[in-house]
Amino acid sequence: MKPPRSAENELILGLVSISDRASRGEYEDKGIPTLEAWCRNAITTPLKIHKRLIPDERFDIEKTLRELVDIIGCDLILTTGGTGPARRDVTPEATLAVATREMPGFGEQMRAISGHFVPTAILSRQVGVLRETPDHAALILNLPGQPKAIAETLEGLKDKEGNPTVNGIFAAVPYCIDLIGGPYIETNEAVVKAFRPKSARKHVEKPQEAAVPSPQPAVAKAPVHQEEPLKRETSEAAPRSEEKPASEVPPAKPAFDARDLLVVRPRTGGDAELAAPRHGRGQHGLCAVPG
Repeated sequence: MKPPRSAENELILGLVSISDRASRGEYEDKGIPTLEAWCRNAITTPLKIHKRLIPDERFDIEKTLRELVDIIGCDLILTTGGTGPARRDVTPEATLAVATREMPGFGEQMRAISGHFVPTAILSRQVGVLRETPDHAALILNLPGQPKAIAETLEGLKDKEGNPTVNGIFAAVPYCIDLIGGPYIETNEAVVKAFRPKSARKHVEKPQEAAVPSPQPAVAKAPVHQEEPLKRETSEAAPRSEEKPASEVPPAKPAFDARDLLVVRPRTGGDAELAAPRHGRGQHGLCAVPG
């Protein structure tokens, strides 16, 4: 059965500190506080953390790892302590005992990083493994026992500007969790940048912000010459032709002169029976029609 999550991408994380004296209360454990502080700073995905402080006993280590994977459903387990060559350092053996597959690259990279700081890094025996059940899988990583070395192996080496020169092991953890069916882990890139192939990256859509128009350079406008408004038809308007009284209006010219009429009289004499305007050319511009 898959573990319940309060969010779809919630990472269920197990932190295990392995120390005889700290588990007996002889001194304060620093392993779990260091791991928790680093994870909360580096991982931006929602976290549910389960902590265990146990002695350097192989039986206790195996039992704790099985519980965290099989019952609680952790996706990732980080252990600290018990990885040296001393007789009581049995963390790697217990981890390999519960593993279904080994991931040797994690241990190799941790020793390579620590070797930049101390020559005794070759004495560490950290391992990385997978524990798989029919419906769940988890990545288990052994980390160094020193708090300073924990951050170094997780983050890697950086230059003065903070750019990585040697990748830490956590850069590969999110993609490994993807491949075994775990949640999508996102990180604070200022601490460690998760590496994934482009095909495995999720593109989270962000709400679009209203576009702010870029300021335009001021353009000098040419002066606009506006025409004067039309004057109202008042006394200020242009003088119009005034109507003249009827007495001053010249008489209309008749359509024709009486002299232009052609008068037809009967041959026998008497009053005129027909009068019509002449056509053609004549004395007054009209043509006389012979009788």
